[in-house]
Amino acid sequence: VWKSRLPAGEGRPWLEEVLALSGAEAPTPARAVSVLTAAHLAWGRGDYQAADRYYAEADPLARRLGDPWILFVTLVDQGQESQQRGDYDAARTFWQEGLIITRASGDQASEAILLSNLGRLDIFEGNYASGRARCEDGLRLAQQLRDHFVIWNGLNAIALAALAQGDLATVRARSYESLNVLGHRVMQAGPLHMLAEVAIAEGDYAAARRHLDQALAFLANTGDPVATAQMVEAFAHLASRVGLSDVALRLAGAAEAARETRDVVTSRSLPLLPHFPISRDLRERWLLPLRLTVGEEDAACWWAAGRVLSLDEAVALARSSVLAAPDSTTQLLAAGSGGLSEAPRQMDAGPGGAGLTSRETEVLRLVAQGQSNKEIAAELVLSVRTVERHITNLYGKIDARGKADATAYAIHHGLV
Repeated sequence: VWKSRLPAGEGRPWLEEVLALSGAEAPTPARAVSVLTAAHLAWGRGDYQAADRYYAEADPLARRLGDPWILFVTLVDQGQESQQRGDYDAARTFWQEGLIITRASGDQASEAILLSNLGRLDIFEGNYASGRARCEDGLRLAQQLRDHFVIWNGLNAIALAALAQGDLATVRARSYESLNVLGHRVMQAGPLHMLAEVAIAEGDYAAARRHLDQALAFLANTGDPVATAQMVEAFAHLASRVGLSDVALRLAGAAEAARETRDVVTSRSLPLLPHFPISRDLRERWLLPLRLTVGEEDAACWWAAGRVLSLDEAVALARSSVLAAPDSTTQLLAAGSGGLSEAPRQMDAGPGGAGLTSRETEVLRLVAQGQSNKEIAAELVLSVRTVERHITNLYGKIDARGKADATAYAIHHGLV
């Protein structure tokens, strides 16, 4: 139960008590499984030192017992821990040994798991072709055995590799397949995330919003902050494509901070974790151009503003900004923006037909309220230099020679 349901912190103290009981030190299968479970719970919360201590007992005990299933679990778990901490070579070594053992014992279910794990590891490292081939092998075997969880893992991994390769048709097909494999709603968040990425790539931002909104709803009350942070980052990607540059950078900063501060480092809901090379690659594909477009100073300012948000506040920001906009508005913004700058955030004509952007309108309103450039920068989370640029632009559009003219214009058009 504790391996599949959080909070994982409840399980270890109880297991420690059991393992310390008189007679529990005997080298039995029950002790091996208990120690392995304690190890899994330890690294699931980022306590790798404790996990290594447990594995130092569990590995030789499993080999001594000679039970193929216990040894398989030992190797799979050690591989998962190694992958989680970024030691991909060690993970591959554990899983390759496990594959030899399971094939020798004729355990096809375990073989399917290991093929899927090895394929996913290749994909996570950026070796998409070899990873997809291995995952396809594992998927075929799992489908023969009707092992739904391994099928789900394989489908999601193949979709992920296809996304990195730009094969959107495969991403869509495999993601829809995986939605129907498992009945648990929380397990549908990953496929919905992939479908949202397809929609973003195709410019169907209304569909992307629907997929992400549904995924976020499925994750509610799950106690899975890693998955929630990834959904926040997906909203950041969408925001970057519809001209909400400031929101995109705040959400991305909030997602990064949430991952750094949480003691739970695994996710039950998503197969993709943020530190994998493929995660960084997919993230940087939209984040780097966004930073370059808005400028280093504003990007750093908005990123820092996002990092102080709690995960709940970040979710609220995603809902109030990205989800709250009407579909027609989102499509209009996307069509003109290419998704990278503030400038496309434009109303039909702006107050009085001046063609002010929404940001320029915000700045004009604050100017009319008597705020200084520094105060405006603080309220809108901008640099003073950017505020000055907006003021110069909007003054030109409304033919204002100074703050008095701008204030009169704002009052006349109902901005204050």
